[in-house]
Amino acid sequence: MTGRERVRRALRFEAPDRVPRDLWALPGAQERYREEIRQLLERFPTDFAAPRFAYGPARRAAGTPQPRGTLYGRVGLRLGGETGRDHRRGQGAGPQGLVGPSRSGAAL
Repeated sequence: MTGRERVRRALRFEAPDRVPRDLWALPGAQERYREEIRQLLERFPTDFAAPRFAYGPARRAAGTPQPRGTLYGRVGLRLGGETGRDHRRGQGAGPQGLVGPSRSGAAL
């Protein structure tokens, strides 16, 4: 039974040979575990088809793009850096990994 037949039978409440399956992973997981996800999908292929497309730039996009992994705290201080890993002490960032002005206005 093909994946398409399996999904259609499940949607009609008929008994497919097994439950249709799909793997949904966040972009960060896809980036970090690319090889593991590829192996998993090779062993357990999805039963759902997806259109082949890519999102273009948003029409409302404005401002300066930030490096992937950059996070901002509630007060607007940048936490971490390009990889998001320098949030710990001793990794090139200020106290508690904050990068930006301190309350007194001096750099951390």
